[in-house]
Amino acid sequence: MKRITWIDISRAIGMLTIIIAHSLNSYTGNYFSNILFAVNVPIFFVLSGYLHKDKSYSKIITGGFFNLLLPYIFTSFIMIMLTAVSLHFHPIYLGRIADSTRYAALAALYGAGTPINNLLGKFFIPAIGAIWFLLAMFLANIFYSFIIKLTTKYKVSDNITTIIFIVTTFIGFYIAKFIQLPWSLDAVLVSLIFYWFGFLIKKYNLVNNGNFITFIFTVSIWFVTAKIGPFYLNVSAATSYTGAIIGGIAGSYAIMVFSKWFANISPENITHTVQKYGELSLIVLCFHIIDISTLNITSLIQHVFLPHGMLIFTIALVIYRIIFTYIAIIIIPYIPIVRSFYMFRKYPFKLK
Repeated sequence: MKRITWIDISRAIGMLTIIIAHSLNSYTGNYFSNILFAVNVPIFFVLSGYLHKDKSYSKIITGGFFNLLLPYIFTSFIMIMLTAVSLHFHPIYLGRIADSTRYAALAALYGAGTPINNLLGKFFIPAIGAIWFLLAMFLANIFYSFIIKLTTKYKVSDNITTIIFIVTTFIGFYIAKFIQLPWSLDAVLVSLIFYWFGFLIKKYNLVNNGNFITFIFTVSIWFVTAKIGPFYLNVSAATSYTGAIIGGIAGSYAIMVFSKWFANISPENITHTVQKYGELSLIVLCFHIIDISTLNITSLIQHVFLPHGMLIFTIALVIYRIIFTYIAIIIIPYIPIVRSFYMFRKYPFKLK
């Protein structure tokens, strides 16, 4: 299937917002941080809704296993192994995701984006990090397809379907006030509204029909809702639930329209580079989380650049993390077996 350039560019922008948001250090929690977190995960669910096609459950589950769960499992394995090395040999530039390999494995099984310090008042669950998104996407694909199949079967109108997804979203927000569910199931429920609006954006051809006025209008909504407060989809938390939904949708749409323009006007070599980053965004995500969770290169960068000020250090950290992930997308396609975990469609496992 021929790739859509502007969609890959949108993915690339989404990944850059994730990397920058994870690198803000003392700037985390400020207005700029809120702008990034408002869209850095919702954009991927909106794009999934835009690209959604009706499939059987067996195809949804099989495709999700090979294209989402296998990368999650392999990336988790790498981080658990690096954690074990760190615990036993204590190399200065190697970190860990937990204080024991047992807890590192627990983090992978539970799939939480941030540590859970008081699960049911009894358990501590370490964070597996940003790859929680892969588990959430796997479940969200199934949930979304189930609802769409039902609404299609019973010929439910778009307005009623929108209400259904609003209800599921607020159920997810409500559950998260009390407990963070395994595989970020609360975030899965919240994400469904972004899927649905991605579908509506495609249905009404809003990207192709987007103009400068609609772009400025949606960017304004995105920035205004970010002013209200932060939105962290991984823990289904927001200062304003309604503002988070509206801002995530508006910001995602603005990125999509911008990406369409960028694909049309930027030089071919730049377009190709950015598109490749988005096309292999799964590798970018997985190796970004390996970097920030189990490699301690940040300490070296901090030692070199922090004396020149927090801003210089933060910029240097962002540049390093982008370069690290770009090197990953260059190298991984050339490593047999490993590439099959991250690029199964192109390099499926060959069983003899």
